[in-house]
Amino acid sequence: MKHLKSRDKLNEWDYCETSTLTSVSEFIDTCRKCSEMGLIIGAPGTGKSTAIDYAKMHFNGGYLGDECQFILTVGSDASSEHARHFLEELSECIESDMHGSAFAYQRLRAIKRFLHNHGGESVIVVDEAQKLGRGSLETLREIFDATGVGIVLIGNQKFKANFQTQKLGQYSHIASRITRRLPHIQSVSEADFILFCSDYMGVTDKKALDALRPYKDGAGGLRHVARIIDQALDALDDPAKIDMQEVKDAVLVMGLDA
Repeated sequence: MKHLKSRDKLNEWDYCETSTLTSVSEFIDTCRKCSEMGLIIGAPGTGKSTAIDYAKMHFNGGYLGDECQFILTVGSDASSEHARHFLEELSECIESDMHGSAFAYQRLRAIKRFLHNHGGESVIVVDEAQKLGRGSLETLREIFDATGVGIVLIGNQKFKANFQTQKLGQYSHIASRITRRLPHIQSVSEADFILFCSDYMGVTDKKALDALRPYKDGAGGLRHVARIIDQALDALDDPAKIDMQEVKDAVLVMGLDA
């Protein structure tokens, strides 16, 4: 989970190395190195997006060379309707001159040309992949076949259902290329919750942790827990002073008790 440890002015973002952060970032790097297509399914608020940020930061640290890229794109309603919208976003994410690539087939050709021989080096990560339409997924399949670049699809439980054996149908071509899957991230573990709240954010009061715990199992997961702690810190100068009442007051101000 990426977050400021307190309201102190820090120059850089810091990361709490939860089990989700470690497993997702390592999974992405494995798909990159092995030129594989991988699938990650997880519930909201479990730290997937933060793990993607962490992996991208680590990837762009310079140890792989300037030509290699961590290409991150996010599925949207537009990309669910037309593959050309997905291609436009993908080409914008790639640091390459796409001049003269106004049409979808030209953009696709330019992307494949740019990523040629990047197998084992670069990786395309698609968050909110459940929003990709059939055309966008087929575009990814074509890029994968032509370049050998690793691809990681990250989505929800509904997206996973598309790749069940009995429901493959129009997804069979993409499903046949998914050779690596991360175990379903269903919720925030108790160990990660304690690591984040106590060791990372500095909240140590047992009753405060008890008051925060229901929110890590809710729809917001650690995202809500972090914001509640932030809100509580508005009235305090030390996270160690946060108690159960401070948590309740923060929740009330944020309207999360409704």
